[in-house]
Amino acid sequence: MKYRAEIDGLRAVAVVPVVLFHAGFGLFGGGFVGVDVFFVISGYLITTILVEDIEKKRFSLIDFYERRARRILPALFLVMLVCIPFAWAWMIPSQMKEFSRSLFVVTLFVSNIRFSREGGYFDASADENPLLHTWSLAVEEQYYIIFPVFLFFAWRFGRKQVFWVIVSLAIMSLALCEWGWRNHPTANFYLAPTRAWELLAGSIAAFIVQKRGVQANNSLSLLGLSAIVFSIFVYDESTPFPSVYALVPVVGVVLLVLFAEKKTLAAKLLGSKLLVGVGAISYSAYLWHQPLFAFARIRLESKNDEVMLVLSLVSFAAAALSWKFVEAPFRKRDGLSRRYIFTLCALVGAAICAFALLVSETGYFERKFYSNLNDDLRTLVQLVDFAEEENPVFVEKWRYGKCFYGSKLNSFSVYNKDECLHIDSSRKNVLLIGDSHAAHWYPALKQVFPEVNILQATASGCRPLLDTGKAKRCTDLRDFIFDEFLPQNSVDTIILSARWREDEINRQLVNTLDFLTEFSKEIYVFGPTIEYSESLPFIYLRKLRFADEADMQRAELNLNIDEWIGRESFSLSENIASMVSETPAKYISIVDLVCPNNKCLSLTPEGKLINFDSSHFTLEGSEYLVEKMKSSGILAIE
Repeated sequence: MKYRAEIDGLRAVAVVPVVLFHAGFGLFGGGFVGVDVFFVISGYLITTILVEDIEKKRFSLIDFYERRARRILPALFLVMLVCIPFAWAWMIPSQMKEFSRSLFVVTLFVSNIRFSREGGYFDASADENPLLHTWSLAVEEQYYIIFPVFLFFAWRFGRKQVFWVIVSLAIMSLALCEWGWRNHPTANFYLAPTRAWELLAGSIAAFIVQKRGVQANNSLSLLGLSAIVFSIFVYDESTPFPSVYALVPVVGVVLLVLFAEKKTLAAKLLGSKLLVGVGAISYSAYLWHQPLFAFARIRLESKNDEVMLVLSLVSFAAAALSWKFVEAPFRKRDGLSRRYIFTLCALVGAAICAFALLVSETGYFERKFYSNLNDDLRTLVQLVDFAEEENPVFVEKWRYGKCFYGSKLNSFSVYNKDECLHIDSSRKNVLLIGDSHAAHWYPALKQVFPEVNILQATASGCRPLLDTGKAKRCTDLRDFIFDEFLPQNSVDTIILSARWREDEINRQLVNTLDFLTEFSKEIYVFGPTIEYSESLPFIYLRKLRFADEADMQRAELNLNIDEWIGRESFSLSENIASMVSETPAKYISIVDLVCPNNKCLSLTPEGKLINFDSSHFTLEGSEYLVEKMKSSGILAIE
C-alpha cells in the first residue's frame, strides 16, 4: 500500500482534540469525534491492505493478526503495567476493583462491553477511569477479528458484490445507531454494532480509491477538513452521539481520503512535518493521555487547567519515547520473530489478567488499604465505597427495590404498592413523589415526623411532572400515581422533590401543581440540592489522605469547598420559587438551608458529612436539614 503522509497528518488532527477534550478544555467540546476519525482511517487502511493481499493471493490470517499484535499490544501492555503501581498507591478499594476489572477486559479486548453496562462516557466518574479510552481499541479489535474473515470468504462472490454488501451493512449499522442513541445511549456509544458503520465508511472509501485512485479536488478535500474541524468546535457532550451527527466528521474523513491528492491544499496542510510527526505517535499519545489525566484527578485536591495542559504535553512526550523504544522495535518483523511476539504478548496478557483477578476477587487490596487508615478516613472511604443499591443501609432506608427503583431494578413491576402507599386513616398521610432526590428525604421525614404516615413514590431519574419523559419506568409510575392512586385515595399533603432541570420544567411544574391541587390542599415543592463537581467524600479524601498527620483532625474536615459547588442550583432555585409562587403550593429552598448567608455547609453540627456523593444526602445530612425545616416552621406536616 502506498504511503500517504496526509493520513498521518489526519491522525494528528484526530488525536490532539481528543487529548484536549479529555483534559477538560471547553473550547474542544467536540474533541471526542477524533475517535470517529480514527475509526474511518482504520477502516480505510485495513481494507486496503486486506484487498491487496486477497487480490495478489498472499492473504494470511495469521500474518494479519501478527501485524495487529505488533502494532497494538506492546504499547498497550506497557501503559497498563505503568498504571498498576499508581492505582495501587492512590486508588480506594472501589476504584481499585473497577480498575482491576478493566485490566482484565482490556486484555481480552471487550472493555467496551463492560463500560456499556456502567456509567456513560461523559459522566464525571468516567474522568477517573485510567482505561476508559480503551473502549475504542476494543471496537477496532472486534472489527479486526470479524472483517478479514468476512472479506476472505465473501470475495468469491466478486468485488462488486462485496462492495455493495459493505454499503448495506454500513447503512444498517447507521440506522441501528440512530435508534440506539434514543433508546440505549450508553450501549450505543460503546458497542461495535452501532460503531461499525464508521469503520465501514473507511472500507467503502478504500474500494473507491483502489478503483479510481486518489483524486485531486481542492474544494471537496477542504470541505472534508472543515467538516472535521467544525464538529470538534461545535459539538459537545449534549450532542446525540454517535448518530446522524457523526456523519459530519465521518463524511469529512471520507472526502479527504478520496480527494486529498498530494497536490491539494488540504494534503499539503495535513502533510506538514509537524502534523505527520504527531500523527506517527498518535496511537501512543492516545494510550498515555487518559491514564495521566485520570490519576491527576484522583490525586489533585482541585481542578487545575495548568496541570492538565502540562500533562497533555507530557502525554505526547511519553508517546514519542514509547514509539521509539517500544512501537518501532516491535513492528520490525526482521528483529523479533512471530513466535517471540505471540509468546511474549500471551505471557504478559496472562500476568495482567492474573493480577486483575487477584485484586478484584480476593479482597487483599481492601484489607491492606483499610489497615493503613485512621477512623476519619475510613469513614470517608466507606461513604464513597458503595453503590447505593448495594448498601444495606440505603436499601433499607430509601426502600430501594420496593419504593424507589431504577438503575439495576429498572421496572415498575418491583414497586410495592401495598407497602409504599399504605393509607393510615388514624394519621396524617403525606405522599413523597420524585426521583432519587426525593428518595433521600424519606428516612429523614419518617424520623423527624414520627406521627406522620409517609408514603413514597420514587424512581431514578423520574421527575414528578405531568410529562416525565419517555422512560417507561417513569411513565408507569406517573400514570399509576396521577391517574389511579390519587383519584381513589385521600392524602393530606404532597411533597414534590427531584433533581430539577430548567429545560424540563418550564411551565410543566405550574401545570402539575395546578393538577395536584385537586387531590390535596397542602403541597410542598423541595427545590434543587447543592451539586458538587464530584463526590463530597472524594473532595475530603483528596485533602486528607495525602495530608500531613497534623491535618488529620476532625476539625480540619470542615473545609472551604465553595470552589467545588456548581452555581446553577442557586439560579434554578430562584426560578422554581417564582413558578411555585403562582400556585397555592409552598416552596422550600434547599440551597438556602445548605448555604445560609451564602456559605455552604458540608458537615452537620456533629461533624457528619451532609452528602455521600455529589448531590445525595447522607442519612445524617437529610435528618439535619429536615430538622431545620421543622424547627423553622417552613415544613409543617404534623
